[in-house]
Amino acid sequence: MKMYRIFSLALLISFIFAGTALAGVPMIVGDYVWFDENGNGLQDDGAENGINGVRVIFYRDYECNGVIDGNDEIYDYDYTANDEYGNPGYYYIPAVSSFCFVAFLDFDYVPAGLISSTPEELSVVDLPDYDYFEVDFGLKDPTTTPQPDFACPKTIGFWKQQFKQEHSAKYSQEELNLIVETALELTDVFDDYEDIEDALLMDGNGYHHGRGCHGGHGRHGHGKCGSCHHGGNSMQDKAEQQFAALLLNLAAYDVIGQIGFPAGLSEDTELFLYYIDADTVGEAFGQIEWSIVNSTWLEWAKTAADMINNGWGIELDCEL
Repeated sequence: MKMYRIFSLALLISFIFAGTALAGVPMIVGDYVWFDENGNGLQDDGAENGINGVRVIFYRDYECNGVIDGNDEIYDYDYTANDEYGNPGYYYIPAVSSFCFVAFLDFDYVPAGLISSTPEELSVVDLPDYDYFEVDFGLKDPTTTPQPDFACPKTIGFWKQQFKQEHSAKYSQEELNLIVETALELTDVFDDYEDIEDALLMDGNGYHHGRGCHGGHGRHGHGKCGSCHHGGNSMQDKAEQQFAALLLNLAAYDVIGQIGFPAGLSEDTELFLYYIDADTVGEAFGQIEWSIVNSTWLEWAKTAADMINNGWGIELDCEL
């Protein structure tokens, strides 16, 4: 619930004499001014990130064209303060649903050193006949690099390129090390960097092309040897190969702010696949991992991981 400002008698009288009182419904417009810690322009940094003491100005936009021009004039303003629950950065103004506005921040009241992470001016038109809390302003440190709220899954081919460190690789060795370290925290299927590398670099003939035999055991107790045969291209190998790519996709997303090329998927990403009885990528990951650990339903595990790595069942616009 938001705190409501009572219309002053003078303001109501002005509405009536302006001939507009019957054209709309009295309501409230507002929201929050907040510190955008990750710089992505989304209000996803927590309620405690609101900023108090900032003046938000509303101009009456008489032509409803989204710009301040002609006879447009200051309508009202408010200073951000705590809402009724103690969350900072809240503001609101009384309005009428038939009115149009252009809202912006008075930067004389913005903390020094911060810049906008959202549009500096917001056009407020087509207001509903009820209170409207969607006019928010983000402020960020100018050195903050914006992070996407999602990235895109990458296939086995992409991840092979990263481990081979060819010219087409998107990550430096240091970035890849960070992704792998994060991946190893997400599963017990692989023991170390070489375990993941060997599983990933298996070719169509069942050979692994890693960096040499290392004797890793993984969850199954079988070591993999780079540049040596590993059991005739078994379904276990194929499932582990796709699982390795899926694991790296999850890990890359977890460190998305620390790598130069955004990639991967959040475990919370919604999944819509008839082939997989899971509502999220994380749920599917757990099921695939269980199949590999228990060496059962391996063809299903391979296909399921492959589908996710190719973006099937994921409603994301992957143009970053």
